[in-house]
Amino acid sequence: MAMQEAAAGGAGSDALKVFTPDRLHPAQRAIHAHPARIRVAACGRRFGKTTLGLVEAVQTASKTPNALVWWVSAAKEQAKRHAWKLKRELDCAHEKNGKHRSDRIEFRNGSVLEFLSALSGDRLRGEGLDFLVIDEAADVPEEVWTSVLRPALVDRRGRALILGTPRGRGNWLHRLYLQGQDPALERELRAFRFPTLQNPKIKAEELESTRTIMTALEFKQEFEAEFVDGTGKVFGDVRALATCEKRAVGREHARYFTGIDLARSGDYTVLASLRAPDPDVASVLPPAARMEGYHRMRGLPWDEQLRAIKDHLRRFPGPCVVDATGLGDPVAEQIRAFHPDTEAYHFSSVRKQNLVRGLLLGFDLKRLYLLPEETLLNELESFEAEEPSNWSRGRAPKYGAPAGQHDDTVIALGLAWWGLCQREGMPGIDEAGLQAAGRMFRFGFFAR
Repeated sequence: MAMQEAAAGGAGSDALKVFTPDRLHPAQRAIHAHPARIRVAACGRRFGKTTLGLVEAVQTASKTPNALVWWVSAAKEQAKRHAWKLKRELDCAHEKNGKHRSDRIEFRNGSVLEFLSALSGDRLRGEGLDFLVIDEAADVPEEVWTSVLRPALVDRRGRALILGTPRGRGNWLHRLYLQGQDPALERELRAFRFPTLQNPKIKAEELESTRTIMTALEFKQEFEAEFVDGTGKVFGDVRALATCEKRAVGREHARYFTGIDLARSGDYTVLASLRAPDPDVASVLPPAARMEGYHRMRGLPWDEQLRAIKDHLRRFPGPCVVDATGLGDPVAEQIRAFHPDTEAYHFSSVRKQNLVRGLLLGFDLKRLYLLPEETLLNELESFEAEEPSNWSRGRAPKYGAPAGQHDDTVIALGLAWWGLCQREGMPGIDEAGLQAAGRMFRFGFFAR
């Protein structure tokens, strides 16, 4: 009887039965059963965070008369998607009063469940909440939690379930997670961390296949739910790969791939040349590309730069890839006039992301070795991605050097590596390996 009275408008008790704790797998139930007022769940992708949050939101609204329950997502589209998922399963296409709102469900006991965006900011102020779910909390600005949502729990002694996949260390989700490990706070705050494999529906072999298209750091974060250092910084220990010797002239009979990043205002023109492995030369080491040519110049007249580029390509013969974004197309044509095997590369946010991920894979698999050039190593070490909280859904993150610094050598190296992999495939990775690697190779780094 209680379930019938608490059912959402247009839905009967049968519809609500799908949103009971019986639906949860053991790891979800461990989070659900804990009595702490605020629970933090840092879990891997596809763990089942959304299902856990919907079950708890429906349980609170259906069993607590006149309750106000909020589901807050980082973006409006996310909130709407979860609202429609819940409405479909509850079969409540029409609200109790006949009005239709995509972000609100009214229950017959007077309770209300609303799906909102953290981007609303100050417009979320003023309400007292009985229960709050924060979805993908790492993408929600810290001030929304501290200044808006946490105070909304005060007058009704409301409870909160904070869900998210880790996004590095030192952010508010990580700090709250660490506080939730303190036994002295257990009644008020408790934190959990579960990897994706705690979801019994996920197969281990599927994750292993996914591992091949991600860097080790990405996999630890996204699927093992680890709070890893340096997620703002893109590249790890590149100095261990700086074992090559700089040459004035390329090796005889060797094939080189050169990337050219052209100077813009205040930048450098950089040429980076990689020697492709010779398939006819036996070696005890896995085949890898080795950086042997490098030239960096700034402030020279364009005719002098062209002469330097022509001389470099003569000494390191082979294909070259030129950043032709913006006004670079005419320059690429000038280079092609004396070096026909020249390809123009036009950057977009997605193509830059693919270029960066290609470098990451080359470093992780130890298929790309570097010169011990301090400028190159410093730029790789400082190269960063924007904070995940600034990402918008469906948009690639922005990569680049910190303010006031340069990334010209990183881009030149990435262009050379892309050119080599496009023409000859990643060293040491055969066709079967590419197929196993999946979409990253077929539609990402190797896509034109």
